[in-house]
Amino acid sequence: SKKTNKILNMALTHLTMSYPGFLDEKSVLPLKEIISLIKDKNRVGTLSFTLSMLSNLNTNVKNLLTIEAWRIYERLQKEWNTYTKKEVFSNKDHINELDKLLIYLMAYKELIDESIFKEQGLILYDIGSKIEISQLLISKLRSLFTQKLDKLIEYDVLDSMLNSYESYNSYRAYYKSSLALDNVLDFLIFNTKYPKSLIYIITQLLSDLKELPKNINNNSHLSNFEEPVFKVFSMITLTSTQKLLEIPEDEYVYKELDEFLSILSGLLTQTSEELTKTYFSHYNE
Repeated sequence: SKKTNKILNMALTHLTMSYPGFLDEKSVLPLKEIISLIKDKNRVGTLSFTLSMLSNLNTNVKNLLTIEAWRIYERLQKEWNTYTKKEVFSNKDHINELDKLLIYLMAYKELIDESIFKEQGLILYDIGSKIEISQLLISKLRSLFTQKLDKLIEYDVLDSMLNSYESYNSYRAYYKSSLALDNVLDFLIFNTKYPKSLIYIITQLLSDLKELPKNINNNSHLSNFEEPVFKVFSMITLTSTQKLLEIPEDEYVYKELDEFLSILSGLLTQTSEELTKTYFSHYNE
């Protein structure tokens, strides 16, 4: 429906931080905006911009990567460049190209995970990846689920969320029920057995952070970068889906959920900043 598309499109703007984007309803052309978010390498937040940043990073760590990883990335880059230069495509062609890119990136990430020693920087890479995955999940949840929706629209949005997170089949296998907001939130935030849930990722993140050397000037048993993540862990374990979805009948925003997710996002940003200060010498340059 138009309402569902509007919600999903606005979530896309929030996720890519490519403002005003779909928030400027009067002047935005939906298809043109989506293609821009895919192809425009000069626009911060787009897929092409992100891939160009990845290319720069790869050049700096080329000596750490396996030949297979480089082959996959070079092929990915070559095919992506060919695609972005072509003008006329059907929607189906765009989807096929994005599917292909996703497969390449998944294979590439797996090769990196398997081929770099922790001492060479894999632990920091892994921590950064977990923080980013958590932030992306929080951003999606805030964009899609903090407003009270009609049941039919809510079902479509829940379906889109699970599919975008490659979690639809896992959800159905675990809950053996149709889509419901409380179950989906429980699954994506609180489910300790699901590797893509927020609590699962945060638990792993705490474990990874313990492997980093601590600041000797810090008298606390938690380092500056561990403390915010521990607070995230505590906040998740001390609340429930039921509490987060409490809402007066005459209101249309899940304020408890939105505030909860906003605080989590701020804490993860704090951890990222503390890690940058500690481990990246160019921070103050």
